[in-house]
Amino acid sequence: MALYSTPEMSFSPPELSFSSLLLSASPPPPTASQPAALDPAKKRKAAEKPQGASRRKCWYAAKKNERTALEEEIRRLQADKELLELPAASRERALRKQEEESARLQQAVREQQLGPLAFAQSAISNASRTEDTPLKKYIHLSANPDERAATFRELKHCMASDAERYIGERMRFLDPTAELAQFHQYRLPNGDFCFKCLDVIPLPGYKSVRQVYERLQNFFFNMEITWTEKSGDVMLRQGEFETCEPDVASQRFLTMTPSGIQIESNTLHVSKYNYASLDSGPREDGSVGDSAVLALSTVDVDELYPYMPHDRVRQDTTGAVLLKAYPRQASSMFGESSDGGDADSSVLVVATQVYFSQMHNSRLATHPDCTSGAIFGRNFCSRTMLGVDS
Repeated sequence: MALYSTPEMSFSPPELSFSSLLLSASPPPPTASQPAALDPAKKRKAAEKPQGASRRKCWYAAKKNERTALEEEIRRLQADKELLELPAASRERALRKQEEESARLQQAVREQQLGPLAFAQSAISNASRTEDTPLKKYIHLSANPDERAATFRELKHCMASDAERYIGERMRFLDPTAELAQFHQYRLPNGDFCFKCLDVIPLPGYKSVRQVYERLQNFFFNMEITWTEKSGDVMLRQGEFETCEPDVASQRFLTMTPSGIQIESNTLHVSKYNYASLDSGPREDGSVGDSAVLALSTVDVDELYPYMPHDRVRQDTTGAVLLKAYPRQASSMFGESSDGGDADSSVLVVATQVYFSQMHNSRLATHPDCTSGAIFGRNFCSRTMLGVDS
């Protein structure tokens, strides 16, 4: 039974032609009883009429809107009426059916999490238990200075571009500004201890990418000093700081742990700073302005400085740090930093790091200092050098 009904309304607009519209839009000609010009009082009233006044809706449009609103109200009331007319038992059955359907959906989601999703995570974890990383390059440095310099120049651009591409794909479905730390450690069948990590570190205390980039450059040029101060181990640089051109260098370090174990490493470092053009807009990931990347890869063979596996533990280190700036949200949860940076800066600088460390198995590598040193290297490189608490 309907609550109420509305009378059927029929409306037939008068037939109009283009000529009749034109004629109706023009004023009628003056007659003898009606002067052609308005008197001063009417002119004053017309001048006082507010400019830009909205035109009154035509009658049939107003009635059409009114009828549409009434029909929607009727449909809503009819649905409420049908629900109220259901007996209490029917309402309970309907609610019980909804609860059962919700429970089935929750169980289906749980089965997906316990089955296919867990299977996929297991497959990914197993695939990542390797001794290689996509950023790893095979580097053979000759004893000839010219050949060494040629190797530096050849690797400079490909290492930087591969680092940018890999981190970009690694972060494709992640929030690029949300703090994140993912890591796992494992042993290879040959006994090598491996450690991998991904770190996303927002840096609210910095004003620009350039400021962070210069700090990282200073860290790499003085790594042995900072490492010795922070870790408790003694790190020494072997040989001179070797470089053939800006933004690429080879560094060799010897670390002495408190237990007396010597750990040697030989890495090639490259860096690249990307200046943004004045008319460039946001990138695909939302970042703006300048960006920078720093990458390093282990030297496999160095004819001038060969590895000494019988006396030292070899540590291979591969990784990269990508620096980008993102527009700062109005409601930022970050405060001021002890570095004196301006927390009200219009951008938030974010450092994204991927890190891989491999301790080669030997009779010396079984000591806990070796594994703890590899893990500390991740914390040190990603946070200590940036002045961020882990």
